[in-house]
This record gives sequence, C-alpha cells and structure tokens, in this order.
Amino acid sequence: MKPSFLALCLLLTACSSFQQLDHLNNPLDEHNPETKGDPYQLVVENKNNGVQLTWQAVDLPGVAGYAVLRSADGTTFERIGSTDETSFLDTDISDGESYTYRIAVVAIGFAGDLAEAPYLSGGTTALRVIEDLVVDWDGDGKRDTEDEDLDGDGVSNLDEAAQGSDPEDKTSVPSDLDKDGKYDFQDDDRDGDGVSNTDEAAQGSDPEDKTSVPSDLDKDGKYDFQDDDRDGDGVSNTDEAAQGSDPEDKTAVPPDLDKDGKYDFQDDDRDGDGQTNDFEEEHGTDPDVSGDVVPDTDDDGLFDFDDEDIDGDEVPNEADEQPNDRTRCHDLDLDTCDECAGGILAEVSTDGPDLDYDGLCDAGDPDQDGDAVPDANDAFPRDPKENLDTDLDGIGNMVDPDDDGDGVLDVNEIEDGTDPTDRDKYLHFKDLGDFVADRTTGLVWQHDYIEGKTWQEALDYCDGLTNGGHDDWSLPSKETLEGLMNSSSDTCPYSDFPDMPCQRFWSSSSYINNPNYVWGVNFILGSVSYGSKNGSYAVRCVRP
Repeated sequence: MKPSFLALCLLLTACSSFQQLDHLNNPLDEHNPETKGDPYQLVVENKNNGVQLTWQAVDLPGVAGYAVLRSADGTTFERIGSTDETSFLDTDISDGESYTYRIAVVAIGFAGDLAEAPYLSGGTTALRVIEDLVVDWDGDGKRDTEDEDLDGDGVSNLDEAAQGSDPEDKTSVPSDLDKDGKYDFQDDDRDGDGVSNTDEAAQGSDPEDKTSVPSDLDKDGKYDFQDDDRDGDGVSNTDEAAQGSDPEDKTAVPPDLDKDGKYDFQDDDRDGDGQTNDFEEEHGTDPDVSGDVVPDTDDDGLFDFDDEDIDGDEVPNEADEQPNDRTRCHDLDLDTCDECAGGILAEVSTDGPDLDYDGLCDAGDPDQDGDAVPDANDAFPRDPKENLDTDLDGIGNMVDPDDDGDGVLDVNEIEDGTDPTDRDKYLHFKDLGDFVADRTTGLVWQHDYIEGKTWQEALDYCDGLTNGGHDDWSLPSKETLEGLMNSSSDTCPYSDFPDMPCQRFWSSSSYINNPNYVWGVNFILGSVSYGSKNGSYAVRCVRP
C-alpha cells in the first residue's frame, strides 16, 4: 500500500512524536520494560465462524484505531481490516490453512475512513499463528468443507441453493406455506389440506390453496378420487359400473328384484323364493321368477327330482300312471274310479265314493248325483234336487225366491205373467188402480198426482193424506223419486211408471248448500236438479 502525501505527513509526524517519547513511556519501544515493544498482547482463537482476534488497547495519545494484518506464508502481510475496537473476527478464511496475524496502530489524529488510514509498522509486535485452521460455521462438529448444512438450519446447502435461501444464514430458510414444520420442497402436502400435491394436481385443485380441494360428492369426508363409493349409496363405484347404475347418482342403484334390501348381484336368492340362484339354475327353474321354483309336489320335504313318490299317493313313480297327480295312479278294477281318487292309495274294492249308488265311483261318474242331468250341465252336480242357478247367486232355482235376480220375486213375476228366469222380462211397476206397486223396492205410490204446489204445500199435502185406509204417506226423498226414472229411455217422460206426465216433481230433500232450495226430478228432461222452495211443481206421495 502506498500512503498519500497527507497520510505520509501524518505518519512521519506520528513517528517523530513517538521518537520524542522516553522509551519507558513508549509502549511500542522494544526497550520498554513492560511491553518490550508489544503492547497488544494479541490473542488468536479459532471460532466456529472464523478466527477471533482480541488485544490490549495501546496507551498512546490520539490513537485513531488499529490495522489487522495477516500472512498466509508468515512473511508477507496483508492488511485485512481496520477497527477502533480491540477485537476483530476474520471470516475470510479457508479450512485447513495456517495464518499469521499482527496488529498495528493507525496514524494518530487521522479523521477519515480507517480502512484508508496508514498504520505504524514500527515496534516488535509479536506474531500470532493459527495452524491447520478448522472452520465450522454452525458449530455442529463438522468442518465446513464436509458439512452439507453450513448454517445448521436443517436444510442442506444444495436444497437451500435450489430453493433460493442462503445456505450460510440460519435465519434464511425455504418457504413453509402451511407452517407445519416441513419446508414446501419437502412437504408432499404444501397447503396442509390433507391432500397430497400430486393428488391435487391430478384432480384439478390447487396444491398451494388450502380452500381448494378435490370434490367430495357425498360429503362423507372422503374425496371422490379416494372414495370407493362416491355417491354414498352403499354400493362401490366398481360394482355400480359393473351393474350399469351410475356411481355418481345416489338414486341410481343396481336392481333388487325381491326388495329384500340386497342388490341382485349380491343376493344369492334374487327372486326371494327361498331357493338359491345356483340351485334353481342347476334344476332348471328361473332364479328371477319367484313363482318358478324347484317343485316338491307332495310337500314332504323332498324335491321331486329326489323323491321316489312325487305326488305322495303312496304309489312309487314307476308304478304310477300319473306320478304328479295325487288323485290319479291307476284303475285296476275298471270301475271308472282311480284307486288314488281320495288322495292316497285305497283298496280296489273301496277305491272311492259312489254318491248315487250306481256302481260308478264319483270320480269317473258323468252324473254323480243321478238326477239325469250330466255333471257338465249341472250347476249342483252333487245335489240331486238342484241343477239350475239362473242368476248364479249360489242358490238353486228350487229354493231361490228370485231366480233371475231382477229384483222382482218369482211369485210376483208369475202373478204378473212374466218369466221368473229372464231378468230382462219383468214388470217394474204394478198398476193397482188408485195405487202403483214398485216390484223392486216394495214401495207403494199414488197413481194420481197434483200440480202447482210449492214445496211446503207439497210436504203438507202428503203428510195429511189418507188414501186406501193408509195415513203413512210422505213426500219421497230425492233418491226414492229418482227410482221412478228409466235411464234407458230416451224420450219424455223418461220413466216406466204408469201414466207418468212430463212434469217436474218435488222431493223432500233440501239442497245442503242453500236452505232456500230443494231437490226435484225433472221427467221432462230426465234429470235431477234443485230449485227454489217457492217454485210450483207436481206432487206424488209414497208409502212403505
């Protein structure tokens, strides 16, 4: 280093001042009995992050500071720093090297940058040597040349360099987005949402946004890509796809034929008939039809394919002409009666009943009751007193009071001259002169009627009527009056009642929605309607 003219002057001035000091008072004088020219008492120590130098302050007036000098070969010194303190840390070092240090006083009275200030090289400053320097920046016992983590922050130098943090600064570390103690480059779930970065990228959600997660269709806490039942219907995605239902629609599930809560592909008895699918397929019945089962004709607990007497008539199958019919096996005595007609094998001589005692068993007798009417034409083939039931009411004509079921008793039809076995031929109303008898209801009506009455007048008229020795006459209800209409008629007066006029007749039934109105039957139009009680209509009374 070549000092400037001003610095040189200051240096010369300082040297001149030091020379004027008595050697007893000049700490830099080698003849000084205390310092022997080395007032610094330099101490050099190997620290983790460099070489630490400390020394004693020089007791001279106006000392500006100190220059630190270092030599790598012990001969040639280079100024490596300046300080106004009495310590210095040399960090610009290399592991395994040896260094020699010395301290020098910076020129007295210098007011500029210490790094530019000249220093005094006089004196016999003792040298201090550090041999085979060991550099361990983070103090972990590993030399920096061998340490993969120089700053001891837990992240390798290579990773820090790759992630953009400083490998020699413990406070500088890679990012940790979710603050879970794992640096992002080491963290397989950077945003801490429980889904790996790889899965999020594959599912289209953001691996660095905790609020962005893959879909969870059924809200069961399992993301769809991890959920083997995405729609939460209890059927795995694989099974739904295989069965043709939608694995993402809870309402779309595989079929359950017998509604037993087991899907058909899981149900070993799909039709719920108590027989397994495999068993039915093996024996030729349909496992999807509940009524199609492997038969056990005689319900003896043995399936027919394994039963020596299928119909249970005590005749082995090989000797049974009808092995599937319990009432048929053979007719050894040729009496038209099968020995199994009773459901079980019987003796030949008593192989069945004979109702009409004609020598033919009933099972083979074409006229069981012997009434000369073949069973095929006999409504009661086992009742010799009955063979007809015209109205099919289960009561034979011999005892049925209304054979044709037309509502008119047989005795009345005979009296009227109509056919009691023809329901389309009967006399509904019997004209008795002053009265008309209704053959279907048993009611008796006035033959004549009166016109032009209000409703109250009509009520009073019927209540006060005495006719034919009877005083229990009344104005008919709507339903009773409707019974006089003939729905099959297409012209006025729409009734089979003798001498019925084309008039509107009062009933006793009020109109429920308006107490001022009452129902009536219009035989002009063949209809039922309501009108004001103050109207004027015809009246015909009735009695039971």
